[in-house]
Amino acid sequence: MKKTLFIGFVFILFFTKQQIAFGQATLDKTLTAQVDADILAFKETYTTIPELSKKLTTKYETEEEKVRAIFRWMTNNIAYDCKTFHNNGKIRGLDSKDYNNSKSYYYAIAEHVMKSKKGICSGYTFLFYELCRAAGLKCYIVNGITSQHPKTVNFFRKLNMFNTNHAWNKVKIDNSWYFIDVTWASGSCNRMVTRFKKQLDSNYYLTPENEPYVTHAEEKTESADFNDYIDNPGYPNHQNRHPCLNIFYCTDW
Repeated sequence: MKKTLFIGFVFILFFTKQQIAFGQATLDKTLTAQVDADILAFKETYTTIPELSKKLTTKYETEEEKVRAIFRWMTNNIAYDCKTFHNNGKIRGLDSKDYNNSKSYYYAIAEHVMKSKKGICSGYTFLFYELCRAAGLKCYIVNGITSQHPKTVNFFRKLNMFNTNHAWNKVKIDNSWYFIDVTWASGSCNRMVTRFKKQLDSNYYLTPENEPYVTHAEEKTESADFNDYIDNPGYPNHQNRHPCLNIFYCTDW
């Protein structure tokens, strides 16, 4: 079934996100500090996603070091695209009709985010996915809904299906799966979503699959359908609950 890119507006914006403790997978603090220092000093030139991915990750041996390098480069370099937010999520100059297939279209969005250094949640998610894929890391795109109210999140988790309004990622490290939300980890916008303040929020770095963010509810079938659509099959723990829906991407947090 054909997927459509729909920009849903709900008022769960990331300027309201709170500091909430999460179970996180982390490197040794000394090693994490070294990876971060390397990436913050990163000045190499690049023109493609594979080239950037290679330059970010080649020197590291472990999967988590590579994930951390990609995550830290994105949180340090990619800003939230407030103009695209107010343009219903449409990126000027990018139209799905101009691409031969869905995979090339979403790759083009990731490439645009890399070059322009800005994106909405879907753009962050696509770029993180492509950088991981180029580094040989298994990564998926996750679709779901977010709320600062745990009761609301729990309500959606109990449903068999629901429309999604946010996208984040799931990445495999040492045979275990972890959620990562690079968008929410990168900073926050003002209330009118006209200015972005870059500020690392490590609460949204990594959390084990069985300890999902209390602010996020995943729609697993929607996630699986979308990954199939971009030719990234085999979504973990997929439950066949309902036919594919339209993909809902929100420009908020």
